Amino acid sequence: VSQSRYEYASSKENWEALSWNESLFEILQETIVQKVMAVGSCAQEQSTVYAQTKRSAHEKFNRIFSDSNKTHQWIRLFQVYGPGQSQTRFIPQLIRHMHEKTTLALNNPLTKRDWIDVRDVAESIQRLMIASNDSDVELGTSFGTTNLDICKHLESRFGLRWKLSEDASFDQS
Repeated sequence: VSQSRYEYASSKENWEALSWNESLFEILQETIVQKVMAVGSCAQEQSTVYAQTKRSAHEKFNRIFSDSNKTHQWIRLFQVYGPGQSQTRFIPQLIRHMHEKTTLALNNPLTKRDWIDVRDVAESIQRLMIASNDSDVELGTSFGTTNLDICKHLESRFGLRWKLSEDASFDQS
């Protein structure tokens, strides 16, 4: 069952996932594994059930592994895009409109995201696996760019055609 962004953010299933995460952390603590990496979204900054359970998982992760001899890192991802992504998402739409020289109808101009390519994520995690430190890591700049700014940049540099859609939302989510 596919859930919208708002359904998963408020779903009570997040509490079950938190329990599974905590159990996994405890199991890993008892193994011979010497390096533990937790990778997840940057949603901890939001005020949703999902964000609350992410914060709790992070706290439990740090409590369990700070008192151990295991190297551990908590890795936060920002807005990932790349090959295989749904063509209805923002970045694939931009690429398609540039290739086809058609006009993108921009619905959410003020939505701000910190985009990172999945290949850059994979390369970064590979490098972090080799490194030996216990710091939290953010894969992204943690600043973000609005959809409007991205469209303007791609228009000036690559000729993207775009316009504000008739039902454009100026909600900054």
